Amino acid sequence: GGRMALDDIVDITITRQTTVPSVQSFSDILIAGEFLASSITPVFGTTERVREYSSLTELSSAGFSTTGEIYLGATAIFAQNPKVSKVYVGRKLTGGDGTETWTEALNNINLDNSEWYGLIVGTRTQADQELVATWVESNDKLCGLSSDDSNIISGTGDIAEYLQTNSLSRTFCIYHPNSDGTATDEYPDGAFLGKMFPKDPGSSSWKFKTLAGVSSYKLSTTERNTALGKNCNIYTVVSGVAITEEGTTGEGEFIDIIRGIDALKSDIQAEIYTLLINSDKVPYTDAGVKSIESLLKAVLQRYVDSNFLAGNPAPVTSAPLVSTISVIDKGNRL
Repeated sequence: GGRMALDDIVDITITRQTTVPSVQSFSDILIAGEFLASSITPVFGTTERVREYSSLTELSSAGFSTTGEIYLGATAIFAQNPKVSKVYVGRKLTGGDGTETWTEALNNINLDNSEWYGLIVGTRTQADQELVATWVESNDKLCGLSSDDSNIISGTGDIAEYLQTNSLSRTFCIYHPNSDGTATDEYPDGAFLGKMFPKDPGSSSWKFKTLAGVSSYKLSTTERNTALGKNCNIYTVVSGVAITEEGTTGEGEFIDIIRGIDALKSDIQAEIYTLLINSDKVPYTDAGVKSIESLLKAVLQRYVDSNFLAGNPAPVTSAPLVSTISVIDKGNRL
């Protein structure tokens, strides 16, 4: 008879299990603004909330006014070098399409597309900014606000004070005398996110940064201390160089720490989830537990390499021996 093929005796199947969950991009910025559907060509569909643009040309071609908040915000973001590859535009309904609050708008925008992490908004009204910052705090995003309110540098009752008083850790404020929402607004909040988002999360401080396209201004010692005392960021000239200070959120935590922790958490979740969905079964054995711990160690090492976590002393992980875990937890596969 004919020769038997080896496949007839030993049938080997090689499968590629490469399902990877979507990981939130920590370099993507959304600009949220108020505009009528009818004012944009092509018109955002009545239910459409988010669109993606990769250049200022695309925005102007789509009908966005070159003196409007969306275009100006994008100008500030794209002016940085290196720059992010795209921006998302989120639409808050207003006027003829049915007006909604900023809270409702951000919920609906996020429902439509939640792939973004950074947020700036067109509004410079304090009551609106308070709603935005409160929303961001419970939705794991990072928001930049800017204001020209002189109370920030010489009074009380301003947006910076609000962020500090309410210990908001996911929104930063940057004072700028031009941040009035008009055509001369330089959107330093967008510039700040645009400057830092091309960098690995947690790898770089947000202090001592020069923002392209943003003018510096002078503050008296008292004004400077008043703003910084409220954890508000400023943009002034020190020894001939325009720099940001101090790179903190309203709560006082450094912005790079917040973004770094968010990215670290997301990476750990994604790695472990990928292991679970690409394995027939992760056995409830010491070897199975070790396979998860080794993934954790690998992620932590990446964040040591990017200078977010200290390498000395190195991060420590611990995993229980399976023999020490209760029968109930094992039965429930916890």
